[in-house]
Amino acid sequence: MSNNGLNTLHILVREDVNQLREANSPSKERLTVQWLSQSIAEIRTELAELQGSFGGGSKDAQFRNQLLEDLSTLRTEFGTAKLELESLRSRQEKTEVLVRELQEEAVQSADDIRRSLNMRHEKQPQ
Repeated sequence: MSNNGLNTLHILVREDVNQLREANSPSKERLTVQWLSQSIAEIRTELAELQGSFGGGSKDAQFRNQLLEDLSTLRTEFGTAKLELESLRSRQEKTEVLVRELQEEAVQSADDIRRSLNMRHEKQPQ
């Protein structure tokens, strides 16, 4: 029940109480007390339902806030992973350059050794 509905119910209860007060018989007073007890129980039930619906909204808000926090954490972790990946790529490129240079040096050294051996072999008397 909405807040407006509770206000309407409250007004109706007040009117009924005033009407019952005007007729002061003991049986009517007993009925009035019973009716008031039932009305109070109904109002409490309505309030509990309203609190439950607001509590549900609170849970939704809490869940939404948790999702936003998790999303923020994921974005931060993704940014960190992206930086680490860029760093790894850079190191890999540098390593590949060093490997090529070492391969070229190894090929050059092998060529130098072959030439040197060929020169010695040619200079030796047969």
